[in-house]
Amino acid sequence: MQINDTTQVKNGWIKNNAFHNLMLLAKKNNALVLFAPLKGHDGLLKGLANGENRVAIRMDMDFDNYIYNLAHELAHLYLHYDKGNMVESDRHDEYEEQADRAARMLIDVLSMQEGEEKCM
Repeated sequence: MQINDTTQVKNGWIKNNAFHNLMLLAKKNNALVLFAPLKGHDGLLKGLANGENRVAIRMDMDFDNYIYNLAHELAHLYLHYDKGNMVESDRHDEYEEQADRAARMLIDVLSMQEGEEKCM
């Protein structure tokens, strides 16, 4: 498929750049990102006793969902690193809403290019 629309090219570059920067953020936080055939979840975060983290992203999604779910799991890493098992927590829904909001903000910030706002 040939892309002639410069908006499509620019949007593709912005998405690739956002994904790249999210992967760098994961690396900075000692988080290994894995793409796996998850069932029942689009993404999971697992903190290990040695200080390493694992982020699993369901592998059968489109690129926009890869970006969103990676941002969402990294938001959990920043916001909820000290909360233990968030899935079993009574505050699970609250933690999910916080990670959703932070992920959307992170994507918006990463999508801004040359003073122009571009939200995914």
